[in-house]
Amino acid sequence: ESDASQIHLLRKYGYKVFYGDATQIDLLRAAGADKAEALIICTDSPDEVMAIVDICRVHFPKLKLLARARSRVEAYQLMSHGVENYSR
Repeated sequence: ESDASQIHLLRKYGYKVFYGDATQIDLLRAAGADKAEALIICTDSPDEVMAIVDICRVHFPKLKLLARARSRVEAYQLMSHGVENYSR
């Protein structure tokens, strides 16, 4: 998450949240992506979603990815990059 107010709110409810840019491999590792079963990608930028997907495919190939697509084109892009579950 990159919004400090959201981090405070989510932590208040007991969620483990990390502040930063999810396109940075160090942040993903610190957040436990190498041990996680799945990563849910919810950003406003389709380019950022695809960047995170590509990074995870290289560094965490067994990680299940779930992502948000805002159009059919984005949904097809996600499917072509191995994202099996997406929301439209």
